[in-house]
Amino acid sequence: MALPCVIMIFVIFMSVKVMGYVRSISDSHKEQVSSLTKNMKEERGIHYKLLVEERKRSDRRERELFINLEKNTEQLEGIATTLKKVQFSYASLENKVMQNFEYLESEIENVKMQVTKKKGPELFVAFLFSKPKNLFKFIDFVSKF
Repeated sequence: MALPCVIMIFVIFMSVKVMGYVRSISDSHKEQVSSLTKNMKEERGIHYKLLVEERKRSDRRERELFINLEKNTEQLEGIATTLKKVQFSYASLENKVMQNFEYLESEIENVKMQVTKKKGPELFVAFLFSKPKNLFKFIDFVSKF
């Protein structure tokens, strides 16, 4: 009868030890789970703060880009207006130059006709007046004396 009592006491002792071990493992798991939960909450909070900061930076950058876009649009409108003015000025300048060339061509034709009619000194004078360049050379030459 002593042997079954000893075995029974041994079994009770071992079951108490196993229950203590299971309880310590269970407590350890609870601590790990609570620690992981706490870490996840902290990381989630940090991640949320980072997202908020990133969103604020993104919004600020977007506002800056829109402001710069508006400035660039205004500059481009100014450039377009200037180009229209330049184009108009260029066209009127081109017309004036063409009129001047036509006038010069008609004057050259008149001088050529006069030169063909004149002889001697009249030819020399016609030569001087046929090209402004010749007249200026002659004036420079005469002014040296």
